[in-house]
Amino acid sequence: MNKTSASVFLAIILDLIFAFLFLVLLSQWKGGEEEITLHMNQIGMFKETTNSMACIEKLEGLGYEAFSYTKDDLIIVVTSLSLNEEETLEAQKILSENQISYILKKVTSTGKQFNEAVTKGDMKLVMELMSD
Repeated sequence: MNKTSASVFLAIILDLIFAFLFLVLLSQWKGGEEEITLHMNQIGMFKETTNSMACIEKLEGLGYEAFSYTKDDLIIVVTSLSLNEEETLEAQKILSENQISYILKKVTSTGKQFNEAVTKGDMKLVMELMSD
């Protein structure tokens, strides 16, 4: 093997080593963003604020904390927000007993602001972040 071939071979090997190290460092740096999933029961989608407020009042009358956010010009009412899916599923039993329809929704995020709001229990901020 002549010197030129040895130099090219060494350059390729070093390039692969640095690329691998870069990928490892990048994955560890990005790995600091924890992925979380917020579970909730979606109760309804409304065009009118009065209808969404009536739904929220009904849920609050049953002892639930209800929230709303806006998406595609619709007001979406949700309740039973939790990081624990079992808690959200347990709430569905009481909703069913009270003839309240629901859809289980899951929101998965790695966004720092969203994750901090969920972790702190600031669901008002979570709703703002989920809005258009």
